[in-house]
Amino acid sequence: MKSLYAQYVEEREELAIIERKEGFATYKIDGDCCYIADIFVTVEFRRVGVAFEMCEEIAKIAKDSGCKYLLGSVDPRARGATEAIRAIMAMGMRLNEIRGSLIMLIKEI
Repeated sequence: MKSLYAQYVEEREELAIIERKEGFATYKIDGDCCYIADIFVTVEFRRVGVAFEMCEEIAKIAKDSGCKYLLGSVDPRARGATEAIRAIMAMGMRLNEIRGSLIMLIKEI
């Protein structure tokens, strides 16, 4: 059974969600793009590949749905932004554009 948070995200935010005991990731498929909205990993499971695994799972779902690109964003003012950018770039995403205060990233899948 999905958590209340997952039900909320799917209903109110219109995002799909992957939940694990280590954390969660939310995303939205729109045409040939899949936007990864959020990734959260609990402190004790960080830096062991959990976020990467969830991104790979999202990439497979997106590709199977006909998507050609993964998109993501980071607010450089947010706590942990430097680590998030490093992790995203290690996953093969690259700078796409700066949109307001957000750094937008992209990866072909």
